[in-house]
Amino acid sequence: MLQVTFVPHQLRQLLEPVVRAKEEANRTKVNRQRRRAEPEERAAQPGLTGAEREPHDPAKFMALPTCAEKKECHRQFLSATSNKALESSICASCAREFFRSEVTEVELDRIPHQHLLHPWKVHPAHQLTQGMLLEPAGIVESDMGGSAYLCSSCLQ
Repeated sequence: MLQVTFVPHQLRQLLEPVVRAKEEANRTKVNRQRRRAEPEERAAQPGLTGAEREPHDPAKFMALPTCAEKKECHRQFLSATSNKALESSICASCAREFFRSEVTEVELDRIPHQHLLHPWKVHPAHQLTQGMLLEPAGIVESDMGGSAYLCSSCLQ
């Protein structure tokens, strides 16, 4: 309860019941809001449907994970930090560096909006590929003509 020490004794006796009633009303309101929010929080648990959802149990707060849960966490961590997942590539159009999973390999003759990649004036330092000004690090040469890595914004 709120302590009021600088108020005269008679006034304090009048205010204490009012303060108690106000605090009780606030507690009731907060509890009601929590009860309404709990089902929404449980429904928002990702990856769980129907019977798989566990009801909230405060006793399990600091419980250790099972061996299966630990193995799954390790597997997800290793796959997210593997060399393949962290491999990078350069977009041939904008020359930005991306993770390999964020770029698409496209054949050179199927690059969208090729007319925008042809320079108006060719400079001697330009290295053109099929008449297009592309970043050489983003081009994959092959026997069938080659391909280029393009990011999602350059593919549009």
